Amino acid sequence: MISVLPIAFQTRHRAGWTFALVVLLLSTLTGCPVYETRETVSATNCAPGQTAQAGGRAEMLECGCKDKFQLVPTGAPIPGMDSTAEPRRGGTVRIHLDANLPSLNRLKDTDAWIRRIVHHKVYQALVRQDARDYTFQPELATAWEVNELGTEWTFHLRKGVTWHDGKPFTSQDVKTTFDIILNPGNRTEVLRGEWQDVLDPRRPYEAPDDHTFIIRLKQPLAVFLTNLEDVTIVPAHIFGRGDFNTHPNLRIPVGTGPYRFKEWTADAIVIERNQEYWGPPGYIDTLIYRIVTDRDTAFAMTRRGDIDFMWRLMPTHRTEGITPDVLEKFRLIDLLPSNDYGFWIFNVQRPQFADVRVRKAMSYLIDRERIICEIYQCLGAPVTGPIPRNHPGHDSSIPSYPFDPTEAARLLSEAGWEDRDEDGVREKLIDGQVVPLSMTFMLTQSSRALEQVVTVVQNAARRVGVDIQITKIDWSVFTDRLRKFDFDVASFIYGGVHEPDLYSTLHTKGGQNYGRWSNPELDAIADKIRFISDETIRKLALRRAHAILHEEQPYAFTYVQAVPALIRKDIKGVYTSDLWYQDYDWWIDDPSFPIVPPEQRHPAPGVETTSTDHATEGR
Repeated sequence: MISVLPIAFQTRHRAGWTFALVVLLLSTLTGCPVYETRETVSATNCAPGQTAQAGGRAEMLECGCKDKFQLVPTGAPIPGMDSTAEPRRGGTVRIHLDANLPSLNRLKDTDAWIRRIVHHKVYQALVRQDARDYTFQPELATAWEVNELGTEWTFHLRKGVTWHDGKPFTSQDVKTTFDIILNPGNRTEVLRGEWQDVLDPRRPYEAPDDHTFIIRLKQPLAVFLTNLEDVTIVPAHIFGRGDFNTHPNLRIPVGTGPYRFKEWTADAIVIERNQEYWGPPGYIDTLIYRIVTDRDTAFAMTRRGDIDFMWRLMPTHRTEGITPDVLEKFRLIDLLPSNDYGFWIFNVQRPQFADVRVRKAMSYLIDRERIICEIYQCLGAPVTGPIPRNHPGHDSSIPSYPFDPTEAARLLSEAGWEDRDEDGVREKLIDGQVVPLSMTFMLTQSSRALEQVVTVVQNAARRVGVDIQITKIDWSVFTDRLRKFDFDVASFIYGGVHEPDLYSTLHTKGGQNYGRWSNPELDAIADKIRFISDETIRKLALRRAHAILHEEQPYAFTYVQAVPALIRKDIKGVYTSDLWYQDYDWWIDDPSFPIVPPEQRHPAPGVETTSTDHATEGR
């Protein structure tokens, strides 16, 4: 059997709407402003005005301080990492976790750290995306086939797999997972948004026997396997009863993967190798995610040997704390992620942000060059939108908004915001009420550098009559308030998306459209782009979306941060990926640990995972 992506459009219906979308894109692109290409600037001292732009393909990325830092683009070899040694089994690795998580279940909470800890290691999916070559490989499914229309996918499930509590894995677990996602009473809105409008409403899915699962679509879905990879399969015998939103096992995962959940304390989340795993076992015995929300404390713990891997060092840690004794024990990785982007999100339902001119004014008040140079110590570069910078759909001709308080003041006045009572804050009469141009910026307790960023913008904003207050809250409260739209302004870093799908974050119905921005043309693009497999049409659609976002500014796109990391030198098998660091592939180079037999080693990129009792078929 062959695993394939959805076939090219062949029916009259599909050709019709594809042609219509091309016409729509070409007509809307006519007359759009043409922006000058911003040349990459190499800056030795990283003075304001000398920051390099993060545009073009990944290999073109540069940092303004390239003479000072050896930045590693995602996927490039890590300097000094030996990839030829044979893996060993044993030991413990302690990884810094900088947030208090709301749960350990990605159906409910699509938090990046939850994915890093449990996805594919504790819980698994029908398919997995290889973290190095990004092909889709079998996981809980051994093979799949698709009909000629690209609308019916049949998955053959792996036999002999058991949950960590000993119960057998069957197709009923997959069905229960989709039932949970599509139940409107469950807090699964992000995944539900990806699936509810693409499944065949008459017969969306079925489990005809214990080891077969069928998914039916309205029409071929170009991002089908990408979306499916994100669906964590949960056990029906546990989550098939009780209130999903408050289920105790949201914090106590029972999966099928190579690691089992051990405990979650105030200080750490611990998973350990599953001795009964159906596939190649993990190399490291125990992975401990040390919960330390204060980064200065975490850095001090790392330096004294209490943390083995600290990811996303603060800029001051990187520029002032990397001493020779640190480099004796740790390998330094200065990663510049290819697909990350930072942004400020405005709640457009607030009267302050309903007018695009106010949102643009806020973008003009963000001094990106100063922030990158002074706060992030040149460990970063500006970004202009959500399309990965090495993707053909990224339009490198779109510039960042420059720092221009004069233009910001002009736009605010044009939008009717004036300081009539001379108290230093602009106001406007809206629906008979005087509304001050005041807002609260919501950030998490651990966001030390971001607090400095907001303070810089706060000072600039005050001079043009905009009042910005800052509130710091715990990460779990932060995410809850986002889901309830209970905020004015917040900031994110999104990343790890190899192929962009704009639906979740930007569509009116998107589960992560926390700003509640709505644009009919963007909705149409986000709706259709999921079904477009033609690369030329897809590129045009993404570039048009990029232009709309630049003009409408529902997000003020800011910068991509370089992510310096320290990892203990005897930890091997480390590589970078759009899907983060893969600690499942790590091992400790300790001569007292046994060498892993060849038949138990993890597969190379693009090689399918085999089970011990069922031949794997697939791509």
